[in-house]
Amino acid sequence: MPGRTRALAALSGVLMWAAGNGLATYSAAYASSSFIVMAMGTIPLWTVATEAVLTRTPPSRRVLGALGVGFLGLGLVVAPGLFSADILEPDHAAVTILMLVGGGATWATGTAIQKRVAPAFTIPSLAALQFTAAALVLAGPALAVGVPRPDHVGAAQWAAFGYLVVFGSAISLSAYAVVVRTFSASVASTFAYVNPVVGVLLGTVVLREDIAPVSILGLLVVLTAVGAVLVAPTRATRPRQDGPPP
Repeated sequence: MPGRTRALAALSGVLMWAAGNGLATYSAAYASSSFIVMAMGTIPLWTVATEAVLTRTPPSRRVLGALGVGFLGLGLVVAPGLFSADILEPDHAAVTILMLVGGGATWATGTAIQKRVAPAFTIPSLAALQFTAAALVLAGPALAVGVPRPDHVGAAQWAAFGYLVVFGSAISLSAYAVVVRTFSASVASTFAYVNPVVGVLLGTVVLREDIAPVSILGLLVVLTAVGAVLVAPTRATRPRQDGPPP
């Protein structure tokens, strides 16, 4: 297997799990959970845009229009956070929004790259390479910041850790690799449909978070735009005929 293929697979893991997830996780210190998942709901739109760049195939006018509407929806989602301390910490509002936008874009780019290299790997080997690369990249900032150690680690903490390792990491990453290999990158990224709905419900019910009506409207605009992108017909090249038709 060429070293370039391994490098691209490692890069896809860094973009998704270190940059995409890392930026979203870091944003949790300055933003409500429901706000974060709503902002990350644009991942399918970023994926379509990234695919167009990598394949050098311009999207149709319908797709371009849907992308424009989707990013308008993103603006509606993040706008209330600039004026409410309950949604975004005022001193970090602009930076947090940039981190969330960057998180969605890097995840989409990683997905598009993974789509191209996945056939060269088995699912376990691809997942292991991606996780290892992401872990090595994250180890540097973690050591530099000085990750605090809990004073007491009980059964509940070990159970939570085990759940994240097994279900939140190994199984979820392997499942996503299977989906990316089987379907297009834009279809695979539609997992972002579920995240905003679940995140908003959990944020409201469990954490008692307030959600601005404008943000809900923005989320609906984003999901509508993503739906328009996915149902838009793809451009296909008609087969060339060497001779006149019979």
